[in-house]
Amino acid sequence: VEPADLTLDLLEYSAIPVIFSTSKTFDEVIVLRSLLKNHHPFIVENGAAIYLPKNYFSEIHLTEFTQSAHPEYLKVSLCAERKRWLEILEEEKPNFINQFSHFQEMGPSGIARATGLTEEKASLANKREYSEPILWKGDKEKKSQFIKKMQQYGQIELRRV
Repeated sequence: VEPADLTLDLLEYSAIPVIFSTSKTFDEVIVLRSLLKNHHPFIVENGAAIYLPKNYFSEIHLTEFTQSAHPEYLKVSLCAERKRWLEILEEEKPNFINQFSHFQEMGPSGIARATGLTEEKASLANKREYSEPILWKGDKEKKSQFIKKMQQYGQIELRRV
């Protein structure tokens, strides 16, 4: 954080917003924003949702697309929720027996072991709303089949949103 402080201060002084766009969850970004004194909109889980601080814009016309996700934020959801992806993974498990694991299945301690995060940070990383990280255990051929299958689901889900 410290090496970026001067640059972040200069951007803020110049009225240039720093908008996070990250694979991190809402809870992880809230911690970072606090550390960096950032009060701008942010994008979570690889573009799955946009969070807009309430009253950030003097006039906002996205109300039909936003939902109040938190007392301080409006949220624009851009894909299916995590529970849908968990359903898909359950449906596909018989086709990929012992080939993968995923965050919800692993829990914070498993996530910590797999990623090197502390259990506290792993717990925040597991508070996902939209996405579900996969730990692939199988061979390359099965992985390629799995990716193609997930892409097919993704195209279907994009049409639904």
